[in-house]
Amino acid sequence: MEVLKEAKRLGLFRVLDQTSAPMRHDAELLISESERWPDWSTEADSIYNWLPMAEREEEEWQLADRIICGSEYVAEGIRVLGGPAKKSRVVPYPCDHGMQPPATEHVTPAEKQEKRCGQRSNNLMQSRTRSTAGLHILFAGTLNLRKGLPYLHEAIRLFGAGRAKWRIVGPPAISRQALAMLGRVAEVRGAVPRSEMVEHYAWADILVLPTISEGSANVCYEALARAVPVITTPNAGSIVRDMIDGFIVPVRSPASIAEKLALLEGNPSLLQEMSLRALERSREFTVNTYAFYLENAIKY
Repeated sequence: MEVLKEAKRLGLFRVLDQTSAPMRHDAELLISESERWPDWSTEADSIYNWLPMAEREEEEWQLADRIICGSEYVAEGIRVLGGPAKKSRVVPYPCDHGMQPPATEHVTPAEKQEKRCGQRSNNLMQSRTRSTAGLHILFAGTLNLRKGLPYLHEAIRLFGAGRAKWRIVGPPAISRQALAMLGRVAEVRGAVPRSEMVEHYAWADILVLPTISEGSANVCYEALARAVPVITTPNAGSIVRDMIDGFIVPVRSPASIAEKLALLEGNPSLLQEMSLRALERSREFTVNTYAFYLENAIKY
């Protein structure tokens, strides 16, 4: 806000990067989630931690000449709150292709499964059989109510904890009780260095992000660039296309997540197609493409 005020005093054109949905919007969602899941929430979920920043953010909107939003979900949030919607421009982020292996090294879901069965793997994996391999399902992000962790836990229960390998990566921001509940049904890795994420995407067949609210979730871009299909919600603000390179399911719907996982489990060819389409989709969002659309968003 201070930078924008000084820029206005100097007569400069002012651009604000709105990296998440409006804070007032998220604060209202967190009230609802905290009431729904009291055993999962922490002090960080309190609306009193959000409202002062929300007021500051809304003042920044008024000071800006242009508001760059990572998704339509973010732009719509500004409009619903009565913000200056005419200033908003949607510019999706670029995919992190630095995490992507060369095309000749791309490992398909079928090849991953084959490796897990010991047919193309080292001696440590040769004892594993196809019947015990199962899908490898990844969640990556902060473990909090906003990311929909209770719904992930419920989806694991509905689909079956032993029916797949579940891995949860990210810093915990839920109660100890809730973290223990997750640990009983999934491998919880906690926070990891960013440099290690490439290994987790290589391990995964599917990324599941049952988020309640985002800006435009980075993990979705990263997963697509690693040929990992994504199951997420409309509120992720992602570039994932429903039934093409993943699935868009309703918020707060663990049953829908379990249903899509069962569909992919029973259709290896569909998972294979989605994996290839995910990689193709990611290539539409390069740094150069982002620069082009960002420049035009600022100009017009």
